[in-house]
Amino acid sequence: MKREIPGLTCVPFVSQPVRIKDDGRDVAVCATRGLWRSLEVGEVISCATASVFEKSSSNSSASQLAPSPRWTPSAGAARLVDLVRRRRGKEDVTVVVVRLEDTCGPGG
Repeated sequence: MKREIPGLTCVPFVSQPVRIKDDGRDVAVCATRGLWRSLEVGEVISCATASVFEKSSSNSSASQLAPSPRWTPSAGAARLVDLVRRRRGKEDVTVVVVRLEDTCGPGG
């Protein structure tokens, strides 16, 4: 297949293992090179998780943050694609954002 489609590679970039905090903000971003050439990792994380937390009105402390029911992984992916387009990225961009949750519970 690589001979038929120029530029296709079977060697992905995979980060080191990370610990999931299970605070509702952990995401995995799978994207094509067009995203990574246009944005820095910190920008990707900030944009993909924007609005994950919002101020909790039910708590007496105004600075208390709670997971937002309005945030969705698809909204995070759409924001990333939109940001690349606004920066005039020259490559095609495909983005998938996945919310990560610790399903093992305490003790692994």
